[in-house]
Amino acid sequence: MASFYVENFGCRATQADGAAIEGQFRDRGLERAMAPSQAQIVVVNTCTVTASADQDARATIRRIHRENPGCQILVTGCYAQRAPEELASLPGVRWVVGNSHKRRKFPQA
Repeated sequence: MASFYVENFGCRATQADGAAIEGQFRDRGLERAMAPSQAQIVVVNTCTVTASADQDARATIRRIHRENPGCQILVTGCYAQRAPEELASLPGVRWVVGNSHKRRKFPQA
């Protein structure tokens, strides 16, 4: 069975969005992994309130790719909306979905 993990950064809205994303993946029959290193799909749900938040998201994406090079990384949230090309250029990132597209179904693995 395919597995996923959602890593949330930021505010309560981001946390709520992360729960909705988890629901979408569960509805598709995917199982939640206990850690990003164990998942086939990792969602990084970003915030962009500060430059530090952006830096933390990039560092997390790099760490996930280093620890689990076979996973597919989906980046979403405010940072993904503001700088999609920047995030798409990071190793391991397969999809970047900004807030304006978040309500659509996420792609299949």
